Amino acid sequence: MNPRVLHIVNGDSVGDKLKNVYPEETVLVWREMLTDGPVALRLEDPAFLQDRARYLEEAFGIPVSTFLAGWEEQETGLGRAEAYDETVLWFEHDLFDQAILVYLLARLAARPALSGKLTLVTLNAYPGLTPFLGMGQLGAGQLAGLRPNGFAVTAAQLDAARRAWAAFAAPDPRGLASLLRQDALGALPYTAEAMRLHLQRFPAVRDGLGLAERLTLEALEPGPAAPAELFRRVTEAEPGYGLGDLSYGAYLERMSGGPAPLLSWDRPIAPLRFGSPPPAAFREAKLALTPRARRVLAGVADAAETLARGHWLGGVRQPASGPLWRWDADAEAPVLRP
Repeated sequence: MNPRVLHIVNGDSVGDKLKNVYPEETVLVWREMLTDGPVALRLEDPAFLQDRARYLEEAFGIPVSTFLAGWEEQETGLGRAEAYDETVLWFEHDLFDQAILVYLLARLAARPALSGKLTLVTLNAYPGLTPFLGMGQLGAGQLAGLRPNGFAVTAAQLDAARRAWAAFAAPDPRGLASLLRQDALGALPYTAEAMRLHLQRFPAVRDGLGLAERLTLEALEPGPAAPAELFRRVTEAEPGYGLGDLSYGAYLERMSGGPAPLLSWDRPIAPLRFGSPPPAAFREAKLALTPRARRVLAGVADAAETLARGHWLGGVRQPASGPLWRWDADAEAPVLRP
């Protein structure tokens, strides 16, 4: 009898291809975006899920009912993992995937019946693909070729995942920086680098910009650009974030809002929302740097003083007013500063 196998993947593109490659096996698509919105150590608690669902509806237009129905489908599939001989997790190197991976491994680690039955397929590059942006770039045959490179998840890797998720979901980011200084996440191939990139999402002490925001401003220094072109430039400059359209749209919304925006549109634009294709005005519009953005890039203004707030970075909510968690690049540590 062939072994029963459960595949857990991020995204329908990869999931659909694996369903064709392994028609006799079960594919569970995990559709979460844990790099956006509130997270907590026990994300699966019903009360917290309601809070998360309401935030995602307000921020991205994801209906509460849609989010909760999708979560229930994921939970049902994950709850059946013990019924399989092997569970294969397909997650690449970027922060988007690594946040999901450590969350899933942290939960699966608490289920002794799964010991020795977990396999991880992961990579950060693929021959001929530069930049490598993820498994979605690969065809079905190329994905199948990755499976022999999968490896059994060890106890040390499960422990690293538990510690990474607890620190990522904590309301104080200093614990995650401490883990990185201790090299406590090194058992997982790409988790430490992904978490370093996560900490660089916090506004920098020197200019108030997170890394993705800084790359956006630098990409616009030569002149105005359309959102799609800007997205391409930023993701190619730093593919390690694994940014999606909605996530990057939220960056653009924050940077073009607030009392002193960093970006200006050449026409009125509605924000991107879940389930709706970008309107023609969004596709045709162009973004440009404001005078304030140029002062920030020149080192004479602080972006964090006027950027819209209230968003989440892992388990940390940047408050609407008062001190912010910032990233001190010299000390490689988060600090609480005005």
